[in-house]
Amino acid sequence: MNVENIQLNFAFMKATEGLGLTDKNFKYNWRNAKKQGIARGAYHFFIASQDPAKQAQHFISKVKLSPGDLPPVLDAEQASILPVNAFRQKIRTWLTIVETHYKVKPIIYTNADFYKKYLGPEFNTYPLWVAHYYEKENPASTGNGPFGNTMTEAM
Repeated sequence: MNVENIQLNFAFMKATEGLGLTDKNFKYNWRNAKKQGIARGAYHFFIASQDPAKQAQHFISKVKLSPGDLPPVLDAEQASILPVNAFRQKIRTWLTIVETHYKVKPIIYTNADFYKKYLGPEFNTYPLWVAHYYEKENPASTGNGPFGNTMTEAM
């Protein structure tokens, strides 16, 4: 795909959310990305108030990775009313199940403030995709800690 001299080489698409939601366009998008030769990845929107193991199994039941596919992504942007330690334990559960199944370390997608407040250094070994909301040009990054080697996204 090439639009206005911008070449699209990869795409992440929403696969699942929580315990039961599957994006209605996921199968179509997943299949057609492969047909078009676009490296594809899938993400799960995490619902903190729901069982993380069941969320991981829901994601696994919908996403079949093939050679060349990108690692799975956990979209963690809401902690609900959970204490930080309880939230971290739930995130660890999802990540461990998904990593064990696919044999690749998942990527964590979140914003920098949420990462610092709710995740922190114990998740520094995971690839991190940092959302920089409302910064269209040159999103800022701290350049130290987990933010020195991250993917960034301006929204």
